[in-house]
Amino acid sequence: LENTVDPDGGFYGVVNGDGTAVKHAERGTLMTSRILWTFSRAYREYGLDEYRKMADHAAAYLLDKCIDRKYGGVYWSLDAEGAMKDGSKQTYATAFAIYGLSEHFRATGDRNSLDAAMELYNTLESKAHDRQNKGYFETFKRDYTAGDSKGVDGRVASKTMNTHIH
Repeated sequence: LENTVDPDGGFYGVVNGDGTAVKHAERGTLMTSRILWTFSRAYREYGLDEYRKMADHAAAYLLDKCIDRKYGGVYWSLDAEGAMKDGSKQTYATAFAIYGLSEHFRATGDRNSLDAAMELYNTLESKAHDRQNKGYFETFKRDYTAGDSKGVDGRVASKTMNTHIH
């Protein structure tokens, strides 16, 4: 609550053990999505205003900076100013964005979060779902064409269990 929030938007990508932020560190959409889910769920459970404020802060950043308006899905990472750094698509990251936005809607009733979660779900279904063999492909270039990148688990595989359990 005290050391991670960037007053200009989002959350610092790295915070040292002594609580000081590394202000120029990149930021992951996965991190923002997890923070969004955590504080949305905490607000729903405990009703504390500071949890709602954190959840709303995370939702605003995710909705404004992390979603790729051109190709759909979410960026893998942003620079410290909130611009796309790595635009590749990871099904895993999109799943976490859906989790966070859905929980934010449950906690706050914010229809923007629900609409974005549904849009991300539809993107996964249209771009990542393997209709022939079932399951979901894991990694893509920014425009959802096949990429040669490794999956989130660091292996070269088109599908992994880690992505599927999320």
